[in-house]
Amino acid sequence: TDTSAFIVNPADNTTYFYMEGMNAPMSNYKSFGHVARAAKLVDRSLKEVEPGVYSTKVRLPVDGRFDVALMLDTPELVHCFSMSAERNPSMHQVGSWGIEFVGEREAGVVGEKSALRFRIVDPVSEEIKQGVEDATVSWYRAPAFERRSAAATEVEPGIYEVQMEFAKAGAHYAFVQVPSLEINQENSRFRSIRVAAERVAAAKGK
Repeated sequence: TDTSAFIVNPADNTTYFYMEGMNAPMSNYKSFGHVARAAKLVDRSLKEVEPGVYSTKVRLPVDGRFDVALMLDTPELVHCFSMSAERNPSMHQVGSWGIEFVGEREAGVVGEKSALRFRIVDPVSEEIKQGVEDATVSWYRAPAFERRSAAATEVEPGIYEVQMEFAKAGAHYAFVQVPSLEINQENSRFRSIRVAAERVAAAKGK
């Protein structure tokens, strides 16, 4: 809003949110994995485009199915729904590879190994890439704790696998990187993993 500001403090690597008239910040955001130097704000707030109809625009990095959470302070409202994004043909060319995860999404358990499988697919020709030797998977607990990585192994023709382990319970995110095919964390889809402290808790959460 016009009466608020985000202030970046490189000394403690934190961004602070201030409202006009307040002596202390309303919230702060610690940076992990990089050094904060400035803040760039993107306004994704809902706007009333016609009586009773609200809209906003977002840019989705990849096609697929997304879970969307809507939260309002006034009136108090929390609502979740799903949406799908279709592939944009103009953004893909033959030989531009993407990641396709194999198998159902499963919960992980602290201290136990969890297999993540994926394919490397050309989204236009649907060709499956075989023989890739530099595929790795990086994963971490949100927002950016216990970051780990491991090399993926081709366990079947065109299917790659990595064994992940988790140190603590919580929401984790896994990304595939293949430098030889220019696939990195910025342009590939990710897999979210719910990790429980023990096997009983994981089973109940399914």
